[in-house]
Amino acid sequence: MAFFKHFYFCFLLISSLFCYANEDCLYALASLKYHLELKINHDQDNPIEFSENDVASLWQRVESLEEMILAKNDYYEFLQDNNEEKIIQSHNRVEKYWDLLRENVNSESEGIFDQHLADNGAFYDKKNASRMQPHLLPEGPLKQILHTIFITFPNALDNNETYANAGFTIRFAQPHTFITVSSHPLLEGYLVKAYLNNETRRKENRPGWEWLVRRCEGVKNVQHLIKQKKLKHFVAPHKWIYITPNPGKKSVILIVTDMQLAGHAASVDAWKNKITKEHLDELFCILSHGYSSSYVVANIPYTIYGKFACIDTEHPKRKIDYSYAGRFLNPTMRSYWHKLIRKGGKK
Repeated sequence: MAFFKHFYFCFLLISSLFCYANEDCLYALASLKYHLELKINHDQDNPIEFSENDVASLWQRVESLEEMILAKNDYYEFLQDNNEEKIIQSHNRVEKYWDLLRENVNSESEGIFDQHLADNGAFYDKKNASRMQPHLLPEGPLKQILHTIFITFPNALDNNETYANAGFTIRFAQPHTFITVSSHPLLEGYLVKAYLNNETRRKENRPGWEWLVRRCEGVKNVQHLIKQKKLKHFVAPHKWIYITPNPGKKSVILIVTDMQLAGHAASVDAWKNKITKEHLDELFCILSHGYSSSYVVANIPYTIYGKFACIDTEHPKRKIDYSYAGRFLNPTMRSYWHKLIRKGGKK
C-alpha cells in the first residue's frame, strides 16, 4: 500500500511539474484560489467580479490535475446547495496544488554549525543555526566595518540612545513589526534593520531573528523569480544576516542594499501614471507565486532608477490579495489588472 501511495504521489508531482512548465496551471490556480477566498469570506465589496465563463475557463485549464476535478465538483456543488463545507474543501484542494506548483527556492541546507552562532545567544539548537547559515553576511569589507562598529560600541543595540551614539540614524520605526530601519555613515549604500534590546514586543509571538531569516528567504524567492522569468520592471534588494561579535539577547541584525527609493509621493504617482500592461503582467507573475505584497505603493515602491523594488519579503508565501493592488492604478490599467485576475493571466 505504501508503494502505491508513493507511486501515486510521484505521478501527481510529475504531472504537476509538467503543467507548471508554461505556468498556465499556476496562474489559473492562483486566480481560482483568490475567487474561492472571496466566496468563503462573503466579500461583497470586492470590485473584481468573476463571470461564470471566467470560472469555467479557469477550471478547464487545471483539469489535467486529477484532484482539481474533485475541487471543481465541490465548487459547483457549493453553488447548487450553498454548502460552506464544499467551498472550503474546494479551496483547500486548489491551495494545495497551487503551493506545489509554485517555484520553491527555499532550499533547506544543513550548513556548517558556526560555534559563534551557538555562543551568541540568538540560537538554541543546530536546527535554528542551520536555518540562519545560508543567509549570513559573507566575509569582506562590509563585515569588517560592522565588526568595528559593534566592537567599539558593544551596547549599540540596547536602546535608541546607544544606537545613535554608535552612529546609526533611525530613518523610521515600523509600528507593526517593531523593527527599526537605519543608516550609518560608514555603511554607504546599505540600510540596517534591527530589533533593539528595549523592544519587548514580538510580532505573532515569534523571535526577531526568525523574522529576519524570513525576510532573507522571501527576497531569495523574488530574486530567483525575477531572474528566471527575465522580469524587466521589478528588482529586489540583497539581504544578509549579521551577528554582532558581542553575545546578547538581540545581537542579530539585517543588512540590506539601499534601493534608492524615490519617495512616497513619487511612488503613488508612478503606480498611477507610469504603469503599463507589461508592468502588470510581471506583477501578476510575482503575486501569483505568493511573493512580495499587494500593498504596492509602500511595499513595491518606485526607485530613482525607474524600477519598482520588492522590499517587503518577510512572508515567503503570502495570501494573494490582487484587488488591493488595483486601488493604486489609473482606471485603464485597473481594468486590465482585473482582466488578468479573472482570466488567470494574459491570454
